[in-house]
Amino acid sequence: MRRVHPLWLVLLLVGCGSGVSVSEAISLVKHSGVQTLRHPLRETRGTTRLLLIGLDGVGSDELGMAIDGGELSSLEAVAGRGQDRPGQFEHAYRARDVMSILPSTTMAAWTTVYTGAPAAESGVPGNEWFDRTTRRFLAPAPVSVRGMDHAMQIHTDGFMGDQIAVQTVFERLDLRSHVSLGPIHRGADVYTTPRALDAVQMFSILPEALRGEHTISEEAYAELDEGSIEEVLEAIDEFGVPDLQTMYFPGVDLVAHSRENPLQEQHEHLMNVIDPGLRRVLDRYRSEGVLSETWIVVVSDHGHTPVQHDDQHALSVDDSADDPPAVLRRAGFRPRPPELVVPDDADFDSVFAYQGGLAYLYLADRSRCPDEGDTCDWSAPPRYEEDVLVAARRFWDASEHGQPFPALQGSLAMILVREPVAHDARPNAFRVFDGERTHDVAAWLEEHPRLDWRDVPRRLEQLAVGPRGHLAGDVILVANLGHDIPEKDRTYFSGPYHSWHGSPSVRDSEISLLVAREGWSGARIRGIVEEVLRPQRSQTRITPLIERLLSE
Repeated sequence: MRRVHPLWLVLLLVGCGSGVSVSEAISLVKHSGVQTLRHPLRETRGTTRLLLIGLDGVGSDELGMAIDGGELSSLEAVAGRGQDRPGQFEHAYRARDVMSILPSTTMAAWTTVYTGAPAAESGVPGNEWFDRTTRRFLAPAPVSVRGMDHAMQIHTDGFMGDQIAVQTVFERLDLRSHVSLGPIHRGADVYTTPRALDAVQMFSILPEALRGEHTISEEAYAELDEGSIEEVLEAIDEFGVPDLQTMYFPGVDLVAHSRENPLQEQHEHLMNVIDPGLRRVLDRYRSEGVLSETWIVVVSDHGHTPVQHDDQHALSVDDSADDPPAVLRRAGFRPRPPELVVPDDADFDSVFAYQGGLAYLYLADRSRCPDEGDTCDWSAPPRYEEDVLVAARRFWDASEHGQPFPALQGSLAMILVREPVAHDARPNAFRVFDGERTHDVAAWLEEHPRLDWRDVPRRLEQLAVGPRGHLAGDVILVANLGHDIPEKDRTYFSGPYHSWHGSPSVRDSEISLLVAREGWSGARIRGIVEEVLRPQRSQTRITPLIERLLSE
């Protein structure tokens, strides 16, 4: 067994360029391994159980190809042979056309998986966002800002639980629940993360992984996902098999972001890393005598779209002359620095929050802070004509005409605006801005169809109209990201990556969903799944599906 002094672990994490503060490094080392979140633990009920396998970034097509190609033989052993009916196996059913919320990105989507609520209700609108009511930038999966403390606090201080405004599935079920590495675990009994040294290694690679850099070895991503397995087995040793066990695999997403041939790399990772790990867990369930009474649910948050790994296609927040902040500066705005935390009196009247396929833009009422050095009052909404439309028009000119930034011509698929209201009022819906006027989203898409986009009006409303809808900003910029666009023309909001997501496109949005159970026919399972999905083939139905399966 490796013995490493905790002080050296802290120094390693702080000194490796991870963007982690000393206090958070200490907290990570302290909280790594198996944590009990409830005292005492709930008793297991000893009947139907559920094992949820969360494959971050594995789209529906990729899961289907992995199963058909024998890359996930551990699941194939439970599901049995494929049958004539699409998606149906001897003992399993794989649902198709189940869409993520918008944005199709990690933190927002997993929050929906584990709450059943879209972003306008859950309070988690993306990987990062700005809360004008507190003047605070939140970044559990930072894209545009430097600083990893919120990402660390997911595992040490329940950061995501503090942001979620609705009940989690663990709270709704009130059953013994164990969570391995997943960002959503409020209400669970046991939470497991890699042991201290492995946790330090994990977080030391995250800054490069989140920037899409190619310097990280496949072994590092493998260790990240293998760590999810080890602690599941240790928790079973200590506490037994729970009613609900969730396992989260983030490495299979990071490998797609950061490696050339991203989808091929995903398949190799599924076969060489995740499949052997799943086999160990399923074998353990079998040896404990509970596999036959356990539902196996495989689900993802989003898919992936390959992109060009260069500054031309990456719409970042750098100080270069042709990135989105430059557009605002040319119009007289003062964008917030790309830091997780800025001084309380910092001078900024605009904030970007990046989601890959989308960018949220938050604006202050500039009449209240007109001069450089003024601190803006973010409790007040911006002005529609003088702030919102001024910013939107500058981005329209840049994307439509390349003025005054030729490199940005053709970079945007759509610009969305809405009339501001007070933060405690019900937010207005977004409308499409065409450089002069605004249009209803559904009507605009009828006249300007995007064949690769799915159910955009409803998904956009679920993002922006609701008690937490103000967190999606005042303007939304939609990148040219989708499988219907040639790769050389795809753009995305972040630094350079090899693959991204977050857009309304099918490849980004169609999630994996497989349900299996030994001894049950695929037809019977199909009937249950389709009944739950009938109101809406949406990620919002995963929590109701979990509840239904555990009642069988």
